[in-house]
Amino acid sequence: MFRKLLLVTLATISFSSLSETISLDYKGFYDRIKTVNKGKYKLIEMAFFVPTSQDCQIKSGSITTESKNYPLTYNSEQRLLLPFDEKLKSNRALINLSVSGNATLCSIQMKITEKLPSNTYDSAHLQQLESEMNELLYSLQGFPVKYFSDPISGLNFNFNGKNAEVVLDGKAISIEKGQFKITSAKIKNTDSLQFSQVPDSVTPWSK
Repeated sequence: MFRKLLLVTLATISFSSLSETISLDYKGFYDRIKTVNKGKYKLIEMAFFVPTSQDCQIKSGSITTESKNYPLTYNSEQRLLLPFDEKLKSNRALINLSVSGNATLCSIQMKITEKLPSNTYDSAHLQQLESEMNELLYSLQGFPVKYFSDPISGLNFNFNGKNAEVVLDGKAISIEKGQFKITSAKIKNTDSLQFSQVPDSVTPWSK
């Protein structure tokens, strides 16, 4: 139960500004990226997104300190490509986003994702992926929650609503709503997992 609560807590940080420009402390992002880098995870990373909607389209972004202004890079899915820079943290940098629509309806989602999703997986890869996600989630939890938390229930392969086909150990399985979930128990007994296309993302799944 505590694990599920943690995932919800990490998922969304809502903006409270009524203006079209939102400013957030860089330090909060830096601290989370540092946790990932310290763990030296081979397969996973932390990703920060502004979910795309009619009321939340990024028009521009910047990283500012008292004396300097840097461009903020983001992609077509509105994923923020943030640097890991101790000087920016020390200089109390701000992440600034200019958005169209109603800024109060925007949010930032922080997700643990696989670095390089594939269309083919074997049991060893799936188990390492799940293990790294569990380890990172554990490290992000504060006392005393981490000592009472449960591991994730499995992995979620996301196709952003697109049609895709999956073959699990030679058996074709239908994908509903652009998502395919595989449980921890099934992962241990899976020889091969194949998709007709590379997933857009692979994330933890908790019941």
